[in-house]
Amino acid sequence: MQTILSYEQVEKAASEMLANGIRPTVRGVMSVIGGKTETVSKYLRDFFEKRDQEVASMANQIGSTEIAKLIASEIHTLLEKRTHEIAGVAQRQKQQINELVELLEAKQEEINQITSQSQSLIEQTQSEAQAKIDTLMNQLNQAIQAERDGAHKIQAAQDKANTLIEAADARAHKYETEALTYRDEIQKLNIEQARYQFEQKDYLSVRAKLETLVEQQHQTHSELIEARAEQRALNKDITRLETENKTLRAQHNAYHQPPVEHT
Repeated sequence: MQTILSYEQVEKAASEMLANGIRPTVRGVMSVIGGKTETVSKYLRDFFEKRDQEVASMANQIGSTEIAKLIASEIHTLLEKRTHEIAGVAQRQKQQINELVELLEAKQEEINQITSQSQSLIEQTQSEAQAKIDTLMNQLNQAIQAERDGAHKIQAAQDKANTLIEAADARAHKYETEALTYRDEIQKLNIEQARYQFEQKDYLSVRAKLETLVEQQHQTHSELIEARAEQRALNKDITRLETENKTLRAQHNAYHQPPVEHT
């Protein structure tokens, strides 16, 4: 953890540099005691302002009326010294300003780089977000189309099942009616009467026809059982497709819900 510098630390370092004949600068002080550029620059500026005030105060005292009576012979020399010191202060302030300008330019360049990187990141994020939105929209459109196709398949399966059942029921009813008719005729005639009233060929023909009708009835009954089994299978498919449609609708509704505002 970096230690926070105080004005006293900067003042001490600058005073030691002046005592050694070195002009204090922000980089020079930082190389001795470290710290942040803004902190060292502020404290070093305060140091020079305080020092300049002390120099100006001493010069004013030396140039006052009371001091002039005691050291009149040295007034001209003191005035030249004061002028020289003021020029030195102005030079130091100019150099300090130039140094601060360089630091500000470096900071501005760093800010520009950060701004450029931020803009690139924003554009990349927007591009990725748009790609995700497009993907989700495609998935949503596919889900809607799948829902429509599923509804058509369900309707077609229902129509097919109803048609098969109706046809099987009609055939079964027809065969049952014909079988009952022939059974009634055979019951009215016993075997002896049939021998005298019908020829053997007609009797065998009627019996064969009856057996054929019974076989057709059994076949129709089997077809009816198969048709009902197929209907049950279709009903299971219909239930599954309806469940998938409900899931797709839930996903569709969840996607189109407005975003929740965070407080």
